[in-house]
Amino acid sequence: MAEIYFNTSLTICADEGKDARAGFLGRRDKGGLTSIKIACPARADSKGESAYVYARNTVGPPHPYLNQSHIQTGIAHTGGGVSVLDTRGWTFQERLLSPRTLHYTVAEMAFECKKNAVCECTRVPNFQRLHCSFKHQISASYSDHDHMWSNWKDIVTSFTRRLLGRDTDRLVALSGVAAAMHPFTAEDYICGLWRMRFLEGLLWYVAKIENSHRISSYAPSWSWASVTSPISYYNGAMLSAETDHWAELVSINVEKMSTNPYTQARGSATLRGYLGEATIIEESPGQLYVNVDPDYDEDASPGHIPTLRENDSLNDDFSNDSLPPRALGFRPDVDGQLEAQVADKVFVFIVTKCYRKNINDEQNQTPICVVLKRSDGETPTAYFRVGLALPRSKRSLFDDPLNWDRHFAFTQVRII
Repeated sequence: MAEIYFNTSLTICADEGKDARAGFLGRRDKGGLTSIKIACPARADSKGESAYVYARNTVGPPHPYLNQSHIQTGIAHTGGGVSVLDTRGWTFQERLLSPRTLHYTVAEMAFECKKNAVCECTRVPNFQRLHCSFKHQISASYSDHDHMWSNWKDIVTSFTRRLLGRDTDRLVALSGVAAAMHPFTAEDYICGLWRMRFLEGLLWYVAKIENSHRISSYAPSWSWASVTSPISYYNGAMLSAETDHWAELVSINVEKMSTNPYTQARGSATLRGYLGEATIIEESPGQLYVNVDPDYDEDASPGHIPTLRENDSLNDDFSNDSLPPRALGFRPDVDGQLEAQVADKVFVFIVTKCYRKNINDEQNQTPICVVLKRSDGETPTAYFRVGLALPRSKRSLFDDPLNWDRHFAFTQVRII
């Protein structure tokens, strides 16, 4: 089906159609078709009555797709809302893959193609912003991995906010877009992540935790496709060609579950890097953190994972902060206490770092970690993901520098 949309001349979208029987031709919403009456005294007729010019207002406010990349937002002009069509997961790739799309909304028609986006009342300002749009890139011979990876994050973020009839359609409903992600290839694609950007791909978190649950048989825990809620990516990390990564991808071993290489699979990813033990704490209802152990056992044998301080207390004085100074914000992958509960012992695996200022305006390195638990019935080095650990917003975070390679064990983990 993706090839049909990719090779079509024009795709007509009934943006407000509630189902396949709704059609696309209907009575317009007069509320959105307002105009301004402008008197022209110089054009008065023989009776002295003034002539008038009527200028149509733009529909809205605002036009959602005029202000941001049309990958991220809807095109419907319904008082600023998103169209019915743009709430459906299966129609997402249809819109992105179609070279030309004509939208019938309740107020007007709108058109978008590889080079332009216009409606009846206005057009896209600052059109140069669209030259990196997905529609344009998939029609050209691009070899820029950074642009495509940036687009992919926007695509996944937007797609996961749409509705699907079945949770197990998450990957297949996006498979056409993944197949068009040149210069990436099918061999690079593993359950919604790209091999050459795998570390960045791990930095997703659940944006709306309510009712989120895990589909463990559908995708590995490190994949965003294994959870059912909208996801976002943490963009404050320092991951670039010029930056030393804190982790290394050793291997990915997955078994594809379909002849379509862009759909579900099961397996594991083996990473090498710094692993430490932590505990989940709660400052207030719903405000979860992982307290990373700052102690180091000088006599520890190689590969020893440091244990937690037994006397850490939320009542200690940590620079006027009620939390231990090395507590990272914890974003669980699923709702409730299904995978990670307060006081649980977990493991944090450092993926990368970012720089944050302390109370003395000094820049310290703060880790960004995937939060893991040991997998029952597997080898001691097998883990599954339960969330992401992010820097806190308070400036008292990590007031004193911490040598992470000293306080964490450098080891190899397999995440399933």
